[in-house]
Amino acid sequence: MHTGHWDPIMRACEETGTVVCLHIGSSGTIPSTAPDAPVDVPGVLFFAQAMFVAVDWLYSRDAPPVPGPQDLPCPKEGIGWVAGLLDRLDHMASYQDMYGTWTGEELSPRETFQRNFWHCAIDDTSSFVQRDRIGVDRILLEADYPHCDTTWPDTQERLWDQIKDCTPDEIVRNGVEERIRALRPSGPSRDPTGPRGILMTTTPPTRRQLHQPRLAELVAGVLRDRILGEEVADGARLPKQEALLEEFGVSKPSLREALRILEAEGLLTIQRGNVGGAVAHVPTAQNAAYTLALVLQARAVGLRDVAMALSFIEPLCAALCASRPDRADLVVPQLRQVHAEAVASRDDLVQLSELTRRFHEMLVDRCGNETMILLVGALEALWSGGQREWAEQADPDRHASVAETSFRAHEQLIDLIEAGDADAAQRLARTHLEEGVFYSDAIGGSDTVSAAAIRADGYD
Repeated sequence: MHTGHWDPIMRACEETGTVVCLHIGSSGTIPSTAPDAPVDVPGVLFFAQAMFVAVDWLYSRDAPPVPGPQDLPCPKEGIGWVAGLLDRLDHMASYQDMYGTWTGEELSPRETFQRNFWHCAIDDTSSFVQRDRIGVDRILLEADYPHCDTTWPDTQERLWDQIKDCTPDEIVRNGVEERIRALRPSGPSRDPTGPRGILMTTTPPTRRQLHQPRLAELVAGVLRDRILGEEVADGARLPKQEALLEEFGVSKPSLREALRILEAEGLLTIQRGNVGGAVAHVPTAQNAAYTLALVLQARAVGLRDVAMALSFIEPLCAALCASRPDRADLVVPQLRQVHAEAVASRDDLVQLSELTRRFHEMLVDRCGNETMILLVGALEALWSGGQREWAEQADPDRHASVAETSFRAHEQLIDLIEAGDADAAQRLARTHLEEGVFYSDAIGGSDTVSAAAIRADGYD
């Protein structure tokens, strides 16, 4: 190995991008212990054989770093020894002036090793703690044919035991298709869900896995976390398709399916054309309202049912507004402004309906409790979906009379909130909302919840 005997074939592999797979013990000697050692001793020391061979290959050139192929995967070896070897390579590098083996090179022995070698984990649970030191992108997962060094028939369960502490992004980066693309960048792609693929999962198996998440679901999970974690701003575009394919190492169909999953969840809008792309959307109460509307429409729930729920829950928001110590700055002025705009629009029933709706939305939005804002905001969106229709069909004289009653209630409610009287504000809001339920009944507001109305009312 150290005479240049293999140089011609190594140069050919480098020129053709051929991956050289170093099965344990390849082109080296098998280390031995005591002559009378039991037969299972060599099996325990398999990792040592891989370490011997890897170091031999690393130093097998007269002029390092290795001028051969860039990819040297080592199956059957495990990964537990790799971090320790990296430390030892760094230690020995400090003596290169004495040995003269590795001098004048751009990369150190450790850097060359981390660039050229890949390592196959079979059953290395504790070793994954050192994955950052080894290099997450240099770890492969091996199952192998059933024999003493295999995870069959419990491959999924045993793989999960090793990777359960990895992040979804790390799992995707070590997925089968990602590794195939890395090892064979110009070669044919292969379906990672095929019979010879190792399926990756971010959830633990229960007994024998009957279903494993598809690669698209894993990619969607990573992108979903980025959108929800604000790594991708609301309204921002995701990187172009080519960049995402490069990052995740998946096929175009898998990436498209991942984007469709997120689009169905309302987290993306796919724009077509030359200037198209995937635009991210942070979820809002309107998104929750649409999902809730689908469920309620399937159960044929009427809008009056929604209004009754609001009459019990929204008054709590009024009480929370009155309890805020900063209400004089962040609650009262905003409510008074919307109320003034509504009074000024008393002759335009449709506009008045919109501003009345905005008053109640502001009451919820300023309560200060994020859970209530989301929950009641979703119900408000459902209720508001029918308000415009009711305003258009209402009798103008009757509507004007109800509007005056609503104005007085809103003015009193703002005064109570400003005074900090939470109990009185809650009681008044309850009475006011119950009157709204009866009025909607009087003008025919008993239709069922419609998801289409939520979309038409601003869901994107």
